[in-house]
Amino acid sequence: MTGQQDKALLHLQKSLADALPDKLYSPFMEFKLMLGGLLEQALDALGEKMPEDETAQGLIYSDNWKTAIRLISESQTLPYGLTEKEMEVASLAAKGFSNKEIAAKLFVTEATVKFHLRSVFSKLDIDRRSKLAGILE
Repeated sequence: MTGQQDKALLHLQKSLADALPDKLYSPFMEFKLMLGGLLEQALDALGEKMPEDETAQGLIYSDNWKTAIRLISESQTLPYGLTEKEMEVASLAAKGFSNKEIAAKLFVTEATVKFHLRSVFSKLDIDRRSKLAGILE
């Protein structure tokens, strides 16, 4: 275990020691997936065990987190392997904005706009901005 994990385990043990007498299980179970094995280690160190109904609720939380992570990851997939910034620059260029106008809108330099457009052209295998509109529609 790294030094940071040791610290996290100690903090988690203290939090559990404060919360368990009042039966405050849900916050720990909600983040069990992200805590990895630390929650079990902390409970073991305290000689405690989660009640069965809380363990079952933890499985629901875990499934919800997995679904949320998957949906977020799927929704952030942009076409043609473009980054978010490349897509933003390409969309503005496709609408007819000049590099100078794009730079002003996005608060970047013209050189940055040119850099992103070169990358977009390479990924889309095109040689001029006039072809962007047909591809990005």
